[in-house]
Amino acid sequence: MRGNGKTKYNKLKKEDEKTFFWDFFRDHELANRVKVINKHKPDLTIIIHYNVDEKNTDWVRPTDKNFCMAFVPGGMNADALKGITGKTNVLRLLLTDDFPLSEKISDLAVKEFSKQLGTQVAKKTDADYLKDNCISSSKQGVFCRNLALCRLVKSPLVYGECLYQDNKNEYLELSTADKSYYGITTNSRVKAVSDAYFNAIMQFYKK
Repeated sequence: MRGNGKTKYNKLKKEDEKTFFWDFFRDHELANRVKVINKHKPDLTIIIHYNVDEKNTDWVRPTDKNFCMAFVPGGMNADALKGITGKTNVLRLLLTDDFPLSEKISDLAVKEFSKQLGTQVAKKTDADYLKDNCISSSKQGVFCRNLALCRLVKSPLVYGECLYQDNKNEYLELSTADKSYYGITTNSRVKAVSDAYFNAIMQFYKK
């Protein structure tokens, strides 16, 4: 290890856990996740994520907000277009069906989130990151966002945000373990999330 590499290594060693996560672990973990996904050459990628209220600083109290949405590729900035990898990703989206198929599965997923969970479908005005960092697709609740997984995964995908886990009702229900499905102890909200994705996938392949 030489030069800048050693300097960065020494700096990371001195960081607390939170800073280390943002400066190194997050991007490293996402890059590895993309590598594993693309190695399998998937026909469809489902990215399951539980959202939080962006205004709920440090999540020290619950929020009244609760929205569902999904992200698809797009909304790229100049930095995302630098280098061969960035340019190749843009060409892939232009020359394949990855984007329209991502929009299709994401639209189905958002509709199922709302149906199964009762969460309100997000509009662009419902969060600052939707207003400032996303482009609305042609489907309600589906937004183009320059996330690493949206940009780098080489398949149609849905990056699903089915609920706000810091919502005052959701966090209580998600904390319970009062249901058993197929021998797995969980709760009805997790089962509803699973049903939403399953139904969306089944509809995707039927159409």
